[in-house]
Amino acid sequence: MSNVALTARIGSVYSDAKRIAVSELAGFIVKCKREVPDALRPLKIKCRRDKKGKKVVTGYKLSEPLYIEGDPEHSKMTEEEVKEYLERGFIPNWDAVEICTRGSDMHDTVAAALNGQPYMSEKSSQDVICLLATTNQQSTLLKGLAVVLDLLPDDSEEKGLQYADFLKRNKIGVDKIINTLSMEWLAITYEENEVLKALGATKENVPCLREQLLAYGDRFVDSAGKICGKSSLARRYLCYLTIIAAFCERSYRHNTYLRD
Repeated sequence: MSNVALTARIGSVYSDAKRIAVSELAGFIVKCKREVPDALRPLKIKCRRDKKGKKVVTGYKLSEPLYIEGDPEHSKMTEEEVKEYLERGFIPNWDAVEICTRGSDMHDTVAAALNGQPYMSEKSSQDVICLLATTNQQSTLLKGLAVVLDLLPDDSEEKGLQYADFLKRNKIGVDKIINTLSMEWLAITYEENEVLKALGATKENVPCLREQLLAYGDRFVDSAGKICGKSSLARRYLCYLTIIAAFCERSYRHNTYLRD
């Protein structure tokens, strides 16, 4: 197989991994909305004026503003949405996830999953196993993908979130969902680049995943573990790739003298 063809296969499989990861988490949110809506916390928002007197809308525990008056390039919300949601003081959880992912590579996949259209890969687990054998790389997330492709839940299966009372008492916040989606995308993108670099298909040097995670801070990376715990309690709706990405994150972030 030529390097060009192999590179294309790697890119296609990792693209699937990213989209399945964010789609299964968005799908979990949809199932919570449908079955135990009280398990989801709406996104509290507030409005302030910046130094130039412009209106700025921010969301609870989110690092980036959702709206900057007169700056559509850096705003995720429309003026109509700002008016509507400021009157309420919050954005419903599922709407907030769609809004917060606007402008990102993952947005279309997340939005589709929130609308009941989860991403469906045309690849099989055997396709991924063959690629792993061809590249001879120790790719943690691709090994996980090979398993996940055989485990993706059938939406016709029996419904019913487990431990609904616990989920109601320990609600899932938008900040944790957004942090987890971003961490998944970051971890899978990093592994893809490392595989391509090992095969000589790219010379792009990106910062070590550990350095990138530390730069984001503990709140960013701890979110995945909390989401994993809650989806695991729900049992029927495990976020498989979220769990694998969280495992990678924790191994990269393991305490060393570099962190002290």
